[in-house]
Amino acid sequence: MLYFTLIVYGALLATLLVGCRFNFNGNVNRGGVEFFYNMNALRGIFAIEIVLGHAVHYSGNTMLFMLGEFMFIGVSFFFFASAFGMARSYDLKPDYMRGFLIKKCGTLFSIAMVCFLQNELIRFILHKNLGWTGNVFSCIFEDTNWYIWELMLFYILFWAVYSFVKKRKVLWTSILVVIIVHIMYFAHFDIPFYISAIGFLMGLLFYTYYEKSVRFFRSTKGIFTIAVTTAVGLCSMLWDGNIFASVYLRNIMCAAFLSALVVVLQFVRFDNAVLRFLSKYSAEIYFYQFIYLEIFANRGTIEKTLLIVGSTLITAVVMRPVNVFIKGLFQKGFNKARQN
Repeated sequence: MLYFTLIVYGALLATLLVGCRFNFNGNVNRGGVEFFYNMNALRGIFAIEIVLGHAVHYSGNTMLFMLGEFMFIGVSFFFFASAFGMARSYDLKPDYMRGFLIKKCGTLFSIAMVCFLQNELIRFILHKNLGWTGNVFSCIFEDTNWYIWELMLFYILFWAVYSFVKKRKVLWTSILVVIIVHIMYFAHFDIPFYISAIGFLMGLLFYTYYEKSVRFFRSTKGIFTIAVTTAVGLCSMLWDGNIFASVYLRNIMCAAFLSALVVVLQFVRFDNAVLRFLSKYSAEIYFYQFIYLEIFANRGTIEKTLLIVGSTLITAVVMRPVNVFIKGLFQKGFNKARQN
């Protein structure tokens, strides 16, 4: 098991570091353009880390267990990247909000349907119990990746604020996200729904105040802030099950990590063939993993991890054309409706 652990961590580090280039001057004055592409290059490695985290979370292997314990930080990265990208598109594309909900939410809901149907097909082939046991919408919600539904909620929130609020858009979005997170906690939603939501706010904040934020976190005060918030956030590992640890401390840890990552990305350009491959299929890797966690749950740690990662990667490659087709369908439909 020790050798397998070393191989897993070594593979992750090699995937991340091979081919990386350093720029010790940083790129703070480039308005976030290079940062945006550099950030997107990491989508795949975070997707794989989350899949690995799910696979080993209950394995009892303490060294690999940390991948599962901290995978909520990887989820916060995806919220961050989505928010940063949407704020950037809103700023650069005058008609970005036209048909926003149809294109974004329609695509996500359709992908959720495809995920559900694929899961049911696999269960049927393997003679497993089907997930379709009651109300169809309830079954789809429970049987698909929770991230899809929370991201869809953030899409709706972004559309509402950025369409109708004239000033202080980030502030109002922040207030609403904080309210939603507390509602989720007190409504007893599963813990993933509220422990990494700050990533969405960080994405909006860093794009809106990009140069000021980067300059601050590159300063001595900024580095000290990151160190202190990291230490505070790590206290959430000491106890759990209450609002202070689950909501506040874990989100603080996510904020510290994302701030540190933004600084690192000013100086390091990550790029190699494996990263490009994983990033191309990152959404599919993240969306289609859960059925394999169910199917291979009772296998040994090594066998289970290899089967889950391998099956997820194969499914991602196979299903990407379907997702691209769905996205294009909504885009073409919206464009046609505009022309009419």
